[in-house]
Amino acid sequence: MANGLAAPTMRKENDILAATRKAFGKLEGKPRSLEQRLQSLTEQELGLVVQTAQFVKTAHSFGDLRPSKPKEPYIDLTRKMYPKLSFHLQQIIADVLQDAEPIEEQPKKNTRDKIIKGVQDSYSKSGEPVDAKATVSNAQDKAEELKDKILESLKLND
Repeated sequence: MANGLAAPTMRKENDILAATRKAFGKLEGKPRSLEQRLQSLTEQELGLVVQTAQFVKTAHSFGDLRPSKPKEPYIDLTRKMYPKLSFHLQQIIADVLQDAEPIEEQPKKNTRDKIIKGVQDSYSKSGEPVDAKATVSNAQDKAEELKDKILESLKLND
């Protein structure tokens, strides 16, 4: 029965199943090093990475020079400066700069929670009870108004 009509179909299903497991399963290897990723680039892409990294490094040096303010990570600056550049190249540029002159990563501040706490504190100081439903609906109204203004400005720019 191994030579029957059902045998090739089962083998084909097993091949498809093996391919999907390979594509979506756990990664077994280690991530490629920066050197390996740079070597895999074409000459044109490598030139783009080097030139763009120079621009990002120059822009980074113009950043806020106050010692109390932490330096912006290279990846954030690269994404701001070159949002249409492929994610892969953005990451390589940031990794090249981080490798050349490391920046200590700062924990992200949760400003949203601070703002909410400040608003709640200001309400509690006024002596009036806080109506959470009214606050949320007011915020939603403001968000809708802002959205309408943005859409209107986009229509004007076209």
